[in-house]
Amino acid sequence: EALSRLQAERLVMLMPLKGFTVAPLSAFEMWDAISFRILLETEALRRSIRDGDDRWEAAIVAALHALVLQARRTGTEEADPDLFEARHHDFHRALIAACNSPRMLEQFDRLYAECERYRFPTLDPSAAARRDVQAEHRAIADAALARDADTACDLLARHYRATAERVEARFREMA
Repeated sequence: EALSRLQAERLVMLMPLKGFTVAPLSAFEMWDAISFRILLETEALRRSIRDGDDRWEAAIVAALHALVLQARRTGTEEADPDLFEARHHDFHRALIAACNSPRMLEQFDRLYAECERYRFPTLDPSAAARRDVQAEHRAIADAALARDADTACDLLARHYRATAERVEARFREMA
């Protein structure tokens, strides 16, 4: 059952007479996933901004704070990449948690995993100097908390596209 789920999530492929293998990385597949993620999450974010309550807002603030704290630890003895990834996921999920759609949240989790498999292996520590990702996170959170759906969705879409462009550039460098 686990392999079937991984196959459905495009993380592994069935190789006839050989079993399963990790699905290859593909710029086309990455952009397809990012594009769908933008469609899904901007709609979920709009719904959350419309319907979110004080608890939703507090969860965003808490998730952002936890993510920023962990990001500051990057490159130190306290750095924990797994904890950073968990907090990154928690922040992005907190933004859309009030969308009132279990299916949207389920798809978010699937797409997040699919997109992370592209982002994680191509992380470039020197890219941090060229892009302030935590400032992007703060700006998205601020717009969501201000209930400015158009700005929040635009910032979220730009955030994902910038990451995909960075991943694609790393693909070219690594080729």
